Amino acid sequence: MALRTWFLPIFLCLCTMLGGASAAGYVANLTLQVIAIAVLVWVLSVPTHGSVSSDERNFGYLLFAVGVLFVIQFVPLPSGIWELMGQRAAIVSTANEIGVTPTIKLVSLTPHQTLHSAVWLLPASALVFFMLRQRHYRRDLIAWTILAITLVSVVISALQITGSPDGPLYFYDFTNRGSTVGFFANSNHQTTLLLISLPFLAAALSPFLQKNSLHRVGMCIGGVGILVLLLMGIFINRSLAGYILALPVLAASVLILVPAV
Repeated sequence: MALRTWFLPIFLCLCTMLGGASAAGYVANLTLQVIAIAVLVWVLSVPTHGSVSSDERNFGYLLFAVGVLFVIQFVPLPSGIWELMGQRAAIVSTANEIGVTPTIKLVSLTPHQTLHSAVWLLPASALVFFMLRQRHYRRDLIAWTILAITLVSVVISALQITGSPDGPLYFYDFTNRGSTVGFFANSNHQTTLLLISLPFLAAALSPFLQKNSLHRVGMCIGGVGILVLLLMGIFINRSLAGYILALPVLAASVLILVPAV
């Protein structure tokens, strides 16, 4: 029971801290993908009590549709059809000028990148399947885990912009140096983490804001403090998308608290 309770938060932490780059994080990504494959084999091999839920079935359909989409990318096409897709006639013209003739013309122009995209879905798929099949996991623990990761990332971001752009707190060689990237290589990904943390903050605080809760005042004060730090993280990130999306995401997060107030 303890392993099942803590596995999801631990794996979520690893995905956030190690999966922050695609171009510069191959070893870390490979580690997460291998773990994800093991989790999928484990979760799908354990018999469930009762019938398959509609959520499991719908997610299975979604993965099947995504799998079909990836398979289509490797379908070889006749030259006439291939050249009509996405202005590929220009590619053929350039290839002819340099004396290169593609032997196999697939739907995807970069099959290796298509494969990379497919395996990058493994960690997220493993997390979702684990939550769907192991229904006893603690939702509050997931919310607080995301908030803890985000707050640590905000602290790292603050140290990044106050320190040297070439300092060790930028964890990837290919990154937005001089910006607040946190655990990531791209500052926009840090903004995304900050934005999604807002509704998780509301969800984590909701049980404590019941009128009969003894921790109501203390949790309100703590929640406001966390909210200030998250908003500061969005502000210092200087992402236009973050500024635009912060207000509607914050408004939607408040709606989560309405039943508890």
